[in-house]
Amino acid sequence: MKKILAFCAVFAALYGSVNAATLTLYYTPTCPFCHHAKDFINDHLREEFPDLNVIEINVSEQRNQRGFMDTISGCGLEGSGVPLIVIGETCLQGFSQSVGNEMREALQTAPPSTADEIAAARAPAQARPADQGAGGNISIFLMALAAIVLVSLGAVLLSKKKE
Repeated sequence: MKKILAFCAVFAALYGSVNAATLTLYYTPTCPFCHHAKDFINDHLREEFPDLNVIEINVSEQRNQRGFMDTISGCGLEGSGVPLIVIGETCLQGFSQSVGNEMREALQTAPPSTADEIAAARAPAQARPADQGAGGNISIFLMALAAIVLVSLGAVLLSKKKE
């Protein structure tokens, strides 16, 4: 029984590390406010939130522009200015000290991100099917593997009880 509990603890720790909050930063290399936002994230937020997943998307690259515009629309924003910071359902445009404080608040209440969400955010917009994130097959595989392990452990426990 101790081995089963240890295995479950290891599995939960590995799976839990994927489920940290995600901050997506849309930026351009020539934007000074984008550099300030990056510095704030790297100098402050990464220390305060060690499990934070940061995804940086350069919107000056053609392949990232469609996803950026979709995000702008999804956030209900009218302008397409950068930096755009997305944390869960929170969208913050521009950067100042008050935006930094809003980022902290959003991270404290943000739901954990799944591996699918992280992979989908990192993939260029045109590479993603509309109905599935880039990591969809990996998620199905992990769920099937977890089910097989649980069924196998149950069978082992039942056979030991009968003896």
